[in-house]
Amino acid sequence: MDFRDPYSENRSSFPPSRQNWNMEFKDAASAAQAAAESADRATMAARAAAEFSNRENITRQHS
Repeated sequence: MDFRDPYSENRSSFPPSRQNWNMEFKDAASAAQAAAESADRATMAARAAAEFSNRENITRQHS
């Protein structure tokens, strides 16, 4: 009989960054802080995108 671990086979289909994501942080607090900082940056980017979109819409209306 040939026994194989399907988990190890499936794991190889993920990019290396996905395989080792849990090794990038020293602990849960570091991971949580990185997530919070990332969320803050995403929020700022979304606000900036909305502001640019509003400016473009106003420019189109007045031209």
